[in-house]
Amino acid sequence: MNRALTSLVLASGLMASVPLYADNGVASDINVSRPQSNIENVYVGGKIGQAIYDELDDSDIGINLFVGLDLNEIVSAELGWVDFGEIGDKEDDGALEASAFYIAVIGAIELQSDLSAYGKLGFSSWDVDFESESGSGSDSGSDIVFGLGLNYQFSGHSSVQFSIDQYPLDEEDVRVFAIGFKYAI
Repeated sequence: MNRALTSLVLASGLMASVPLYADNGVASDINVSRPQSNIENVYVGGKIGQAIYDELDDSDIGINLFVGLDLNEIVSAELGWVDFGEIGDKEDDGALEASAFYIAVIGAIELQSDLSAYGKLGFSSWDVDFESESGSGSDSGSDIVFGLGLNYQFSGHSSVQFSIDQYPLDEEDVRVFAIGFKYAI
């Protein structure tokens, strides 16, 4: 019994001295805190706005969902999906529905402590489906995507964005004016 008690007291004394050694740099590689998340500098968000088809002179509600990685304070990489809505009427001239996936580089400039302007440049892979009384079909391709926006950070992790993005779809350009929410994880 005395041996067990002596061993317990010695083990407790040794364990109590570990933080002292860690503070002195002796055991600085020992991490006794909770593990850190591997997800750093990642953000997610969504936007809603007006998708305007230039050549067809029509518009609908556009939705954008995205995830990004802040590479530093100025540059980010972003992956997203945009639904440009549906325009037209298949009984009249036909209906058209378009969407795109994109990957882009975002460059930001701080205007004030909580306000920044940014530019977007990347590539999109788009898909267009159309339907009319005479039939239906689809088209797809890839093009450059570009845009400008403002980001207002209203809390440590949350911000609201205002943006104008341009998506060329072969002969049709879709311009999206949107407002959205961005959350840094």
